[in-house]
Amino acid sequence: MRINGQLVISPYESALQLLESRGIAVNANCREGYCGSCRVKANGEAKYFREPIGFLARDEVLPCCLSTSSDINLLV
Repeated sequence: MRINGQLVISPYESALQLLESRGIAVNANCREGYCGSCRVKANGEAKYFREPIGFLARDEVLPCCLSTSSDINLLV
């Protein structure tokens, strides 16, 4: 996974946990893919631990349930 173009790999956490561990603040409420509050722009195909229910535009992902093994670039 890439965050703003920088390669970051960690197979045991969600993308939201990864962002937070790097000091990148993302608004997140439910952390289960329901509310959509953690929505961020991304380039690439998302792979989720569980499919989110929150509304997403074509260029958005929910990092709370996004797998860090995804080959995707998060634009935060």
